[in-house]
Amino acid sequence: MKKTVRATTAETQAAEWFVRLSNPAVSFTDIEAFQSWREDTRNRSAFEAVETLWAQSGVLAGDPEIQSALALIPRRKIKRAKSALPWTAALGGGLLAVSAAAWILLAPQTYSAPEFSRRTIELEDGSVVQLDAGARISARFDGRSRRLSLLRGRALFDVAKDPSRRFVVQAGGTKVLALGTRFVVSRDKDSTSVALIEGRLEVRKARRGTAAASWILGPGEGVPASGGPVEPVDPARIEDWADGRFVFRAIPLDEAAAEMNRYARRAVRVEAGPLSRSPISGAFEAGQEEAFAYAAAEALSLVVVTAPDGALVLKAAGPPAKSE
Repeated sequence: MKKTVRATTAETQAAEWFVRLSNPAVSFTDIEAFQSWREDTRNRSAFEAVETLWAQSGVLAGDPEIQSALALIPRRKIKRAKSALPWTAALGGGLLAVSAAAWILLAPQTYSAPEFSRRTIELEDGSVVQLDAGARISARFDGRSRRLSLLRGRALFDVAKDPSRRFVVQAGGTKVLALGTRFVVSRDKDSTSVALIEGRLEVRKARRGTAAASWILGPGEGVPASGGPVEPVDPARIEDWADGRFVFRAIPLDEAAAEMNRYARRAVRVEAGPLSRSPISGAFEAGQEEAFAYAAAEALSLVVVTAPDGALVLKAAGPPAKSE
């Protein structure tokens, strides 16, 4: 698994303090609060790291990401207050470099899973996110909140309890709020579904032209992509993909094929018509699309035809040939 560098809570707070102190109008209340915060050894080390990053800003100036960040910072003349402490005045003079350094530390971390396999991410607070094949998320943590965005695909969230920082997942127009719980969010373009396995969850969905809808979910409940009402879900089924297998219990054939296709290098397609809604049951390993296709064909008296693009097409068997 590729190692990902993540900012710790101390580093995030240090960057926030660095930006706040760069303001020449910083209050003495803030300065006293900063000095108290800096008494912690970890906080002091984190702040010194930010100072070092600022000092290296001349080296970083050629970085295209830094240049993009600086382009977004309004350039204004810094007026130093006579009462400002010398070190705060120096910080004000380096506002652009400070902002660039803070941008590096505070920018959301992005994680993605490969096209045909899953990935497990452990976040800085101890929460664990399991990304389905091709899924992508971004995460931004600070001292007040834990905010994630599901950019595409499906993810299983196992949230560490932290009452002081709410855990929020945004997926398009759907917002999910939790404290300590286990749930799955699945996003396909503008459609998002949510299913709760353990704990308690609040789901909010934006609606065009009307007020946003909101639901409180208990274990075994979910909000479908259509936006409600709340419906029962099978907790075992909604997370079985995280173990690398699918367990189907009388679900429509086309839905089962869509699940298998998340990991399939050869797509499985189902002939249009009533056949596509035929119920299928069974347990199948992710990535074993050929075994699934032939098992479904045997169970439902179908045939498997290889399409020109290599896809496996499930079709109704034709009438038997007449013997002469």
